Amino acid sequence: MRHQRWVTTGQHERTHRAAVRREGSTPRQTVAVLLGAALVSGAVGTWWLVRSAGRVLDSGLVAVAPLALGAAELEPAALDVERDLAAAVTTDNGLRAVPADAAHSAWDPQAAPAHAALELAQRTRAGLVVLAQLWPAGADSVRLVARLLDVSHNKVLAMIEARATRDRVTALGREVGVQLRAHVPPQSASSSR
Repeated sequence: MRHQRWVTTGQHERTHRAAVRREGSTPRQTVAVLLGAALVSGAVGTWWLVRSAGRVLDSGLVAVAPLALGAAELEPAALDVERDLAAAVTTDNGLRAVPADAAHSAWDPQAAPAHAALELAQRTRAGLVVLAQLWPAGADSVRLVARLLDVSHNKVLAMIEARATRDRVTALGREVGVQLRAHVPPQSASSSR
């Protein structure tokens, strides 16, 4: 007969605690899981960086984002203002404009303006982005504020503000576009020729 050992109550509790600990996670297991998650997220981040590095922005391409409107009654004029902005910025300097339909489909209206501008540039490959706002300025006039962004270099090249009566709202697009064109960097204008 083999030697039998009596189990005391203290030994039983220690054995039970060890069994319970095996069911949960130990600190080593937690560290291993966190390290694995960090490695996976690092691999995904690296993949995303390599994937987006292939998308070089064209400094000779301009995307005009959909206008931010301060009143619903300005909506009918918005597309004309956007078209005139794009035409005025790209006239006589060799720049090309992203088609309005492509800019509208690439625009994320839920994102913050800076983030939405970056996404617009990445989706359309445009190195320059025009962000503009059209707001009522009194009972019979409107105000257009436009920014020309060099997304490749993370710079605001110009901010132009102009006012006009409501019946001349489309003229604002041409007026502001001509002023923005003066701030296009020389390398952008020459790179698309």
